[in-house]
Amino acid sequence: MLFRSCLVDLPVDGRPTQFDLTDQIRAACSVLIDPICKGITKLIATFDPEFQARLKNRVLLAGGSVGASLVTFAQVYDCRTGAFSLTGSLPEGRAYHSATLLRNGKVLIAGGYNGNTARATAFLYDPATGAFAPTGSLNFARGYHSATLLNNGKVLIAGGLDETGIPSAPSFTAGGGPRASMPG
Repeated sequence: MLFRSCLVDLPVDGRPTQFDLTDQIRAACSVLIDPICKGITKLIATFDPEFQARLKNRVLLAGGSVGASLVTFAQVYDCRTGAFSLTGSLPEGRAYHSATLLRNGKVLIAGGYNGNTARATAFLYDPATGAFAPTGSLNFARGYHSATLLNNGKVLIAGGLDETGIPSAPSFTAGGGPRASMPG
């Protein structure tokens, strides 16, 4: 793992007391990683065979936050070895974004928040180079949204919240079609 220790100050009898939660955090991560790896293995089994060997047993962890600080670094977890390795960095820190594995093996990182600001920007992670590159933007800035890979290879971004905390989604009118355009 990338962190060496996780120390937290908590009040005990009105005084700050330091607790080492490192072992508990590592145990929690190990409980989460196995089902994630199994789910990814099932998903990748639906991809073209030439990409399967390259992608299996690898999990990308990109962005997020540590306390109030956003992070730009990314790591790849290898389920076979149990090891984390650093890879490229996101051009800007973000949290509450989506990450979608595409059929070509790249990962779409979309939306999220940079501090209190919802983002419309998106990036593609290329596992062959370990780099993130800008790609198209969302029609609406949002975080906490869902991203679903469709059968035609496109990604449907839906729901979420804008920076005011108001739910965000394309709107439709009866007989009039979508009022907000969606990427085609």
